[in-house]
Amino acid sequence: MNGREFELLVQAAIEGEASREEIALLEAALRGSRERRALFRKSFLLHQRLSSELGAGGGSGEARPRPATVEEILQRQRSKILRSSWLAAAAVLLLLAGGMRLIWTHANPPMLSYEVAPNTDFAVVGGDPSHPRLEPGTRVKIRQGSMKLEFGAGVSGMVLGPAEFTLKGPLELLMSRGTARFRVEEKARGFKVVSPRVEVVDLGTEFGLTTDGDALPQVHVFEGRVSASAQRGVQETRVIRAGEAFEVSEQGEFGRVPLEPGKFLKSLPEDLPYVWIPFEAGKAGELIARGTHPVADEMKLEIDPRGGSLVAGWEGDGFEFPGKATPVRTNWMGVRGDAPRTIALWVKPDPRADFRRFRSLITWGRQKRSASTMCELLLSSEGPGEPVRLCFAFNNVFYVGSQTLADGNWHHVAVVFRGGEVRPGEAITTLYVDGKREDLASSVLREPFAGWTPDFEGELASPLLIGSVARPGFDNGFKGRMDELFIFEAALDDARIRQLSGE
Repeated sequence: MNGREFELLVQAAIEGEASREEIALLEAALRGSRERRALFRKSFLLHQRLSSELGAGGGSGEARPRPATVEEILQRQRSKILRSSWLAAAAVLLLLAGGMRLIWTHANPPMLSYEVAPNTDFAVVGGDPSHPRLEPGTRVKIRQGSMKLEFGAGVSGMVLGPAEFTLKGPLELLMSRGTARFRVEEKARGFKVVSPRVEVVDLGTEFGLTTDGDALPQVHVFEGRVSASAQRGVQETRVIRAGEAFEVSEQGEFGRVPLEPGKFLKSLPEDLPYVWIPFEAGKAGELIARGTHPVADEMKLEIDPRGGSLVAGWEGDGFEFPGKATPVRTNWMGVRGDAPRTIALWVKPDPRADFRRFRSLITWGRQKRSASTMCELLLSSEGPGEPVRLCFAFNNVFYVGSQTLADGNWHHVAVVFRGGEVRPGEAITTLYVDGKREDLASSVLREPFAGWTPDFEGELASPLLIGSVARPGFDNGFKGRMDELFIFEAALDDARIRQLSGE
């Protein structure tokens, strides 16, 4: 745009005759040139003074109106044009101011902004949750769900709840709980995450950190390297490189563990994190898993060759279990600690099955012969001929439902365990059959959950098993058919359970 074209645009805007397209062209021209902004302001102020002079004249003071002269009519017309011009000029200035705000915001990004996945339950302490940006000292607690972090300094992160963290500075995060993955640009080298037991300093990398209450923290490095320092005991410091993962012991020493990318989110999911096992065969005949949980892409399911096969299910294919110690095995260690969880599936128990006090549907955690220290969904019966009911066990605390299930029909069963995120007045555990809440039977075998957690890690811990525990000769496996298994790392509400049950 040359100088003459710019002058014509300014004149049209001030005279109130500029179109929307011309206003947009003028706005762009003003953004790109300080000299043109000064010229526009000078023209605008000149017309303001002219308007003031035109409006200074008074009336005749007569009580009755008199016919207007030609000169007065022309003066009023000029005043009307100027009023329109002021509005047009003011609009351009407002547009310009808005554009400059965008430029200023882009040049000065917030220290940390965030975005949450749908249905995420979180709270911001010391900040405004209606504005997705955080300042130093702001604390965030994620009860369930996930959050994407964007640091203005050049760090991006994905946090899987339950989690709790505080922003300490542009390159420092204090994380007391959670599972997080960070990618650090070169300009943000030195980014630091401090947890109660380990401090991780970036040396140009992409890394993951798990820190969860009593569980031992782990550091996983996917690219580059980090410096990790234990905060307790002997306070060992170690450089961890790409492809390595270490756990920090109570004594402050590092022990190597398998690298597990499936523990960490790579992108923000479209829902709460879940694993879905539809009991359908993949291209090679293997069972497949899907879902929004990061482990879903890495999950493997192995059918025991001694029993169990695909059959007609509730919807499409399902899986039939023979009632023996022949579970479908997976490589997922399950939901950790006392984090919220929901297990939901369709079952059709065989009414001809022999009596067993318990028959295992879903289980993970550490196994003992004397007592269960696992998270386990089971079927329970008091004796031969007695009703078969839904039961949930968490660290040797049992919750038993009331409705009988071994009637030859398909039933949708679910358990919601709120664990360490239970709110006042909420039940720790809720059982569901066919979309409806179960009344817990009076035969709960132990006192309700009191805060301790099973051992979900270590050599004796078992990954997720479906249809039975993995004890040789221990024939308490589920006998019947199963379909559409969902495991959420979240406590679902009644409406979502009804949705899963098909209501």
